[in-house]
Amino acid sequence: MNREAILKWLKRTDIPLTTISKKTNISRKALYNWINGNEVRERSLNKLVNIYEADIQLTNNEISIKKENNVEAQYIIDLQKEKIFL
Repeated sequence: MNREAILKWLKRTDIPLTTISKKTNISRKALYNWINGNEVRERSLNKLVNIYEADIQLTNNEISIKKENNVEAQYIIDLQKEKIFL
């Protein structure tokens, strides 16, 4: 897992930094410093990954959808109404 993915997760997560700090024994100040671009120690990074690896992987999976067909929203709404109320 790369540093960028971990830092991206740290910036986006809904988990309070206080909770992350308590579980990993990494100071909140260090976490805030990482978010602000300061250097990250490898040992501290490993602590974070060991505890939150599953969350980090789930958050950093990006899905891109390519637009192939242009369908009007009203057409879809009408189809849903037709199927629901039958």
